[in-house]
Amino acid sequence: MLEWSEYLKTVVSSKTVIDNFTLSCDEGAMRISPIVKASILMLEDMISSQGNHNIFVFPEIQHLSKEFLLSKVIYNITAGKIQMSYDLQKFQKGQILKYKGCSVEFDKIEEGKDGQTRIYVKFSDGMLYGVPVEFAPYFQIGESKKLSTYKRFKEKYSAQDAKMALENPVQSKNYLEVLENHKTHLDSSIFYVSSIKSTREFLTSAELDGRRITDVLYMAQTNGDGELSNISAGQLVGNPAIIIASDLYAVQNAIIKGVVPQSVIFDASQQNAVDKQLDAFDELGRQGFPIVCITDTAESFELNSLIERGYNLWRWDHDSITDDVISFESTYSNNRVKNCARHKVDYQSAEDTLISPAVKLLYGQKSEIEEQHPKIISAYEKLFSIAFTMLRTVVPLDASDKTAYFTLTMTTTLSLR
Repeated sequence: MLEWSEYLKTVVSSKTVIDNFTLSCDEGAMRISPIVKASILMLEDMISSQGNHNIFVFPEIQHLSKEFLLSKVIYNITAGKIQMSYDLQKFQKGQILKYKGCSVEFDKIEEGKDGQTRIYVKFSDGMLYGVPVEFAPYFQIGESKKLSTYKRFKEKYSAQDAKMALENPVQSKNYLEVLENHKTHLDSSIFYVSSIKSTREFLTSAELDGRRITDVLYMAQTNGDGELSNISAGQLVGNPAIIIASDLYAVQNAIIKGVVPQSVIFDASQQNAVDKQLDAFDELGRQGFPIVCITDTAESFELNSLIERGYNLWRWDHDSITDDVISFESTYSNNRVKNCARHKVDYQSAEDTLISPAVKLLYGQKSEIEEQHPKIISAYEKLFSIAFTMLRTVVPLDASDKTAYFTLTMTTTLSLR
């Protein structure tokens, strides 16, 4: 039987597509964190052996949650859990197709007198153009009232170049090209339930190997009624790879309106986010697709209601983190992982009838404050610091090698960093 460290080494060293890309975001350019890769592969094992409902507790959640989302989506697509399907025969006459910013109208697929089958598309000038299907471009499904001209389309596409590329193929296509080619040709979507604003900012600004994520993946967000609006440009139509939602009720309504879910990733790091939506958890939990909750240590003690419902919990901490899941890169999130590995956590409860309501009030504003002006955030952090100083008078920290997490009354958790 493998020792834990040997198992983790095997997991991290296994070859996956997420080993190959560089993610550029507000933390700079970096490879996907080993702890994120390990979590994704371990999650697959947990789903196979323990069930669809799982919880992962990370040392840090603000950055790792976005890494986890993006890596999980790409892993699911390339591993076939989200199927890519491109079939020219499914296009319908009059349907709008998109190619590199050009909009054309599908007309027909027809075999010519020369025995060659061509796909025919129309342009704004009325011209009908046919290209052999074997080296036709990858069209995306779209909606647009304005068609492009033939001249503009030919600036983006050359049948001769496509034919030469087909005759002299590279050994393997770049994974980003494969994802882009199937942008609107996926059979299902991953819902990500978290802050709309911060998630959208990440998805619209981050890059994979120097390319904007929105150019590679079709992404959308849903409102409370389940209606989708595109994050990716281009008036695209289809199953988005990622749909962000503010809560599970929006997910339910989107599914009712026809969205096909592959899985749901739920950011449980906001206070009371789970308990406010337990009925939605129950309803979605009966539908058979995977649901994974991700959170940080501080909020992980508020998930008993899910554990009682059979959710499996995995915690990254001093006992489970090995050198194999610690990156060599100097990022905020990786520093948190290293600190978590070095410090044994001692959980203590402290009660104070005056401090607890104050901390509860502060924690209740956490998600809203994170999106405010830096001066407001600074003032909020100072108030939190004062509250924590008061807590230290109740339960002093004696061991220098321990990080203490105090669970207050009214189910409020505060952590010393």
